[in-house]
Amino acid sequence: MSLPITCVVSKNAEVSMIYSDKIDLSHIGVIKSVKRWSTIEFNQDMKLWEVCLDGKTDVLFRDRSRAACLAFEHEHFNKVAKGV
Repeated sequence: MSLPITCVVSKNAEVSMIYSDKIDLSHIGVIKSVKRWSTIEFNQDMKLWEVCLDGKTDVLFRDRSRAACLAFEHEHFNKVAKGV
């Protein structure tokens, strides 16, 4: 299943989006920086995958399935990018 990609460009040309290989960044032009919003890591003690804001310990979502975490991350950050 292919999930839609939300790409929001602000007035000062900052782009917010979930990264996807569907958008070839080499065709966009000069990219000054790319910042990671989140990480998905396996918590060995809990035996669950966790979605955390990058550099933070606060867990946004956890599940036994990494695919469920990827789906959550996609939906959550598309809403963030849209300002919902």
